[in-house]
Amino acid sequence: MYGETVKQIREAKNLSLKAVYTGICSKTNAIAFEKGERMLAADKFSEVLANLMVTTEEFHWIENGYRPAEKDYHLYLMRRSWNAQELEKFEQQLKSIERSETVTQVWLASYRLLNAYGQKRPLDEHDLGVVVSYFTRLSSWTLEDIHLFASNCYTLPYDLMLGLLNEALKVQKRYAYYKDSDKIFATVLVNCLEEVFNQGDLLTASELLEHLKEFTGDITMLGFKLFEKYYQARLIYQGEDQARGKKELQKIYYVAEVLEDQLVMNEIKKVIS
Repeated sequence: MYGETVKQIREAKNLSLKAVYTGICSKTNAIAFEKGERMLAADKFSEVLANLMVTTEEFHWIENGYRPAEKDYHLYLMRRSWNAQELEKFEQQLKSIERSETVTQVWLASYRLLNAYGQKRPLDEHDLGVVVSYFTRLSSWTLEDIHLFASNCYTLPYDLMLGLLNEALKVQKRYAYYKDSDKIFATVLVNCLEEVFNQGDLLTASELLEHLKEFTGDITMLGFKLFEKYYQARLIYQGEDQARGKKELQKIYYVAEVLEDQLVMNEIKKVIS
């Protein structure tokens, strides 16, 4: 129960009932809440967390024994192995989450598509239909939808991907000051840009690069800044001046090598090999 976890945090911080619950509920109700005998309304619970100096996200982390929820842990491993291009490990983890039944069908379909894409196998029509149907029915996007789209945008039909990217970017203003939202939207752009370049759609690539620049000014976005520079060089290479573009790509490769960014290094190798 939430109250028991609140009590654990409160006592660990050596805070009194008065310090946490004044103006929210009576002492009697606070004690009953912490015993798990009653609940607090959502707005009052948020006030309690604010007095504890704990975010909702951290509260659930503590409640789960300082561990991620099983679903989040599996998805973390999936993303990590995919980004490292450890495709065998990715496939093993996919089998694991299929057995655990902790992940929604649309996420499962998404990762099955990624697995087939990475193994260069034909995409399963049913899985593709599940993902396409989900996105085409959306009337409003949440950050979880953005995550999902970022994970498998390049497995979707190209025109549909561009249309959905446009819808995803419309959401950005609503989350402009939300924690880590810049990283989420930059990830979407980086992933879509790769497919745009593969399609030879340089006009769209140039437009998307301008969007990406909006997110890469902060020092915490250094990894995305490297991708931005890589795509700028690739735009030159595939467009106006291949020789100059190759030199720029080689410069970016050197920086990626110093930073041990294997993903950017691999992408540059594929382009100029």
